Amino acid sequence: MASQALTTTFLLLLAAPCAFCGKMSSENKDACLQEATASSSVSEEDREKAMEINKQVRKEMRQMFKEKGAKEAIKELKGRDMTAEKVDGAEDIKDKEAAKNFLKAFEKCIRSKFAMRGYDKCQKAKEVNNDRLTGEELSTMIATMMKAHKESEGTVSEEDIEKKLTEALGSEEKAKVAMEVKKALQECATEFKSMKAAKKE
Repeated sequence: MASQALTTTFLLLLAAPCAFCGKMSSENKDACLQEATASSSVSEEDREKAMEINKQVRKEMRQMFKEKGAKEAIKELKGRDMTAEKVDGAEDIKDKEAAKNFLKAFEKCIRSKFAMRGYDKCQKAKEVNNDRLTGEELSTMIATMMKAHKESEGTVSEEDIEKKLTEALGSEEKAKVAMEVKKALQECATEFKSMKAAKKE
């Protein structure tokens, strides 16, 4: 059976750039800027222009998601990289490959931090985990699930997710813990959605 409750959340997270990752804290943004800069050969001038493109694409994608809905927008964006398209079309960016590599690393970092924020806010998930998975393993778990949802366009089965987690975490035992944590995150997401809906009434 496909895991549906988290599907939309993962689809939103998979957008490049992460259009719905909320407002970044200056601490997270700075950390991701440093990490992405260190992993690429982008110049300071190109980096600034690349970040402007990131901001522009983020805005355009939010509009697209609003008008078409998450699943339809993701379907339309499959195989397309709006950020790369704009970088390629920017005459004032000198090293386009370096700029694209920088933005790819920056978005990966931002998505990871945003996803971990969901874990940090879910007390149930923390209790279920009970320190059995480290912070790094939790990040690997989230990244693996996001990748699985991306590859299947949100229709991945629980069995396939567990197999991928076993491979990524190197242990069936850890994969089972990860599946328990995933279930707790799912429950938190459902509760949060209900609370949000109740506030609107």
